Amino acid sequence: TDENGPWAQRLAKQGDGIYLFSLKTDDLEETAAGMRARGVRLPDPIAGLQVIHPSSAGGALVLLSQQ
Repeated sequence: TDENGPWAQRLAKQGDGIYLFSLKTDDLEETAAGMRARGVRLPDPIAGLQVIHPSSAGGALVLLSQQ
């Protein structure tokens, strides 16, 4: 890793911990709609994946997938 790259910056700012993980769902659109209704920040889906914004996931980057 590059000591000036995004991972290094995150480690310097937040220390050790989970950076990214993925969860599978049976219905991506329904899951995303339910999460939005509960105030979870979700940007627009990208290539069949829904990202949960780190501010809504304790600083981790979470991906939701139906695949």
